[in-house]
Amino acid sequence: MSRKARTPLLTLLLCVVLLFSFCRKRPHTTLSSALSEMGQPGLAARFSPAQSRSMSTQLPSTTSAAEVLKWTPSSNATPTFSPTLTATPTFSPTPTATPTPTPLRVISYTVQSGDTLWSIASSFGLHVNTLRWSNPDLMHHPDYLRPGQVLAILPSDGVYHTIRQGETLSRIASRYGVKADAIKNCPLNDIPPSGKLQPGQKIVIPGGSVAFHFLPPRQIPGYNYQWPLRGVVTQEFHDPRNPSHNGIDIASLYGAPVYASRSGKVRMAKFDRTGYGFTIVIDHQDGWSTLYGHLEGFLVHKGDWVQTGQMIARLGGTGNATGPHVHFEIRHGVKRYNPRDFLPPESTQ
Repeated sequence: MSRKARTPLLTLLLCVVLLFSFCRKRPHTTLSSALSEMGQPGLAARFSPAQSRSMSTQLPSTTSAAEVLKWTPSSNATPTFSPTLTATPTFSPTPTATPTPTPLRVISYTVQSGDTLWSIASSFGLHVNTLRWSNPDLMHHPDYLRPGQVLAILPSDGVYHTIRQGETLSRIASRYGVKADAIKNCPLNDIPPSGKLQPGQKIVIPGGSVAFHFLPPRQIPGYNYQWPLRGVVTQEFHDPRNPSHNGIDIASLYGAPVYASRSGKVRMAKFDRTGYGFTIVIDHQDGWSTLYGHLEGFLVHKGDWVQTGQMIARLGGTGNATGPHVHFEIRHGVKRYNPRDFLPPESTQ
């Protein structure tokens, strides 16, 4: 109710209280006549004779002001409007049924054209390493991913391990950094209470990981450029399969350190949307530069000075990449050159 609407009502109630103080001294006086005598003919006109008589006869002369305010006319009195306050309804959300969990199992996925390790891992809510650690072909050849290839997909991150002759649960658990009970109690593994393992049996290692120790590439004297990481060249400069390929692809394990091939100033460290993904370009201050693409991220920033062999990033597969590798280019101005013509022999890594 607005303030303007409340003011007349309060005034009316106050008048009623004063009026009944007047009526207590003159019990046979009606409301209308009393209001008229009090100089309030306008208020007197608001009450019908029946209302006036009803109120004056139903309330005794000893009625207090508080009781006047609580007064309610009898059933034969003329009804008056009295607003009713209603509680604001409270909404209780209807409980929803908990979705039925998907049964835990290892499934097979056939690689489609355009798939990458990252897109497949993302679609199943897995880390890319879980794909590699569950499929031997990707473990040993991380850049090998072809349409039609069938991959094992775990229901959660971990390792898919094939048991070898003589292996024990404790040895396997130690290798992947988990407890033996986590493997034994995994519902995906058919391991008897005795814990005896069958060679050739595949088991899931929940939360397991494969630890690697990465060695930096050797620094070979007499060369201005050094290998940016230890790995395997999976695509050559102007490769026959991709004649427009203007660098070499060096594959290794996801997260492997990437090093500056030559000293210089970081000209660019950003995500390149033309296909390189996270990319670093180092300017060697003599018109030459090196580019490192498909990185996981950066350990240096634009404007930093880096030395030959300094770690600048970790290996990833961002952008248009089928697996973890670095796309490495050597440029003079805008012209690209075959990096193999400037690097030490690959066998010296």
